[in-house]
Amino acid sequence: MASPTDSNNIVGHFNRSNSTLEQGHYIDLNKSIDLDVEDEITLMFYVFDPNSHTIIVKLENGVNANIEE
Repeated sequence: MASPTDSNNIVGHFNRSNSTLEQGHYIDLNKSIDLDVEDEITLMFYVFDPNSHTIIVKLENGVNANIEE
């Protein structure tokens, strides 16, 4: 799906179901994030409804045990 602010940027897209309040989604990246080099990551989320949402981000399956705890 194209970004709502930049049609040249392809982004992930999650759909929330009304069946439960807590839901899990994941993205498999084509390229790993090297947290030893990239010490800051910026994520942007676009919400298309007026309700408040809490988003928790968890990085998994890394190779650096000091980061993934």
